[in-house]
Amino acid sequence: MNSSFIEGLVAGFGIAIPFGPISVLIIETSIRKGLPFGLAAGAGAASADLLFASISAVAGAIVAAAIAPYSTVVRMVSAIFLICLGAWGLMKTTKKASRIGKDNHESSGLFRTYFTILALTILNPLTIAYFSALILGKNPADSLSPGLLALFVGGAALASLSWQSLLAITGFLANKVLSDTFQRTVSVIGNLIIIGFGIKALIQFI
Repeated sequence: MNSSFIEGLVAGFGIAIPFGPISVLIIETSIRKGLPFGLAAGAGAASADLLFASISAVAGAIVAAAIAPYSTVVRMVSAIFLICLGAWGLMKTTKKASRIGKDNHESSGLFRTYFTILALTILNPLTIAYFSALILGKNPADSLSPGLLALFVGGAALASLSWQSLLAITGFLANKVLSDTFQRTVSVIGNLIIIGFGIKALIQFI
């Protein structure tokens, strides 16, 4: 197997596996709404990783320099968005009229879930910084050809998608074996964790 593809796999797992708010969202979405929604959330996160890996591979240094002056603003927006998203999910989960797993076949809901997670992942500047560091850390003499860069990006995207899908499947299996009350409790805890991530990020600016 090509070494560039393997490096991409390692890079993709490296950014996807660490537990964070996106991981919580994917699992919680799959528990609350079902596997199609969980997979849509995972695909959104993986698409963002694909985008950032592509940009970093092609113009990592240029992009890193361009976003540096705005990194603080981006992080603040991301933190506020996390808090709002967690609060909104908490409100929906605690409504007595809501039922876990309803409307699982609404295509509009699937697209909304996909684009919500995609946008949230894009707001995280650490992702592009991670992939940029991987590209910029290479010896200039070892610069990759377009074909090898494509293999690197493809490996990173595949690794991210496989891990996010695994999280979605984990949430779906939990949905099958846990009671509705326990599922709601897990959703509440998940959304509180998301709010906590946002508050922790905001504290850095106080």
